[in-house]
Amino acid sequence: MTPMEIKRYLDGFRPRRERTVSIVDFSNVEKWKQSLGWKIGIGQLGNLIKHFSHGNRSLRRFYYGSDYGPKDRSTELRPWSKMMLEKAVVCGFEVATKRVKYMPDARKEGGYEVKCDLDVDMATDLFRMRDAYDCIVFVLR
Repeated sequence: MTPMEIKRYLDGFRPRRERTVSIVDFSNVEKWKQSLGWKIGIGQLGNLIKHFSHGNRSLRRFYYGSDYGPKDRSTELRPWSKMMLEKAVVCGFEVATKRVKYMPDARKEGGYEVKCDLDVDMATDLFRMRDAYDCIVFVLR
């Protein structure tokens, strides 16, 4: 699409912005950076999402795992995770998160597969909020 076509599309979406929920699964967006070579930041996503969901902050939802490291009893967020979650709030998102799991995997760098399956959380939130929106925009892989 050309920049003018994108602008026309976003302008046409304007009447629906207050009844559209936008779901960003940022762990998947991070994978885009690696597989596609795209540089996608939270700020750029926040600016894009404002074209789809405006007004009620809870309609701009950001899902990302809280990373406390591989020790189960750790209570301090890793600096990277803390920064990502704080940035999402500053960029106008309502953050939904849960603790990531470290699954032992000798084939992975560091010896762990890091997982935080938020799919059920997203579905539950959409069901819970069903009276607040008419459209859904998913940003995931």
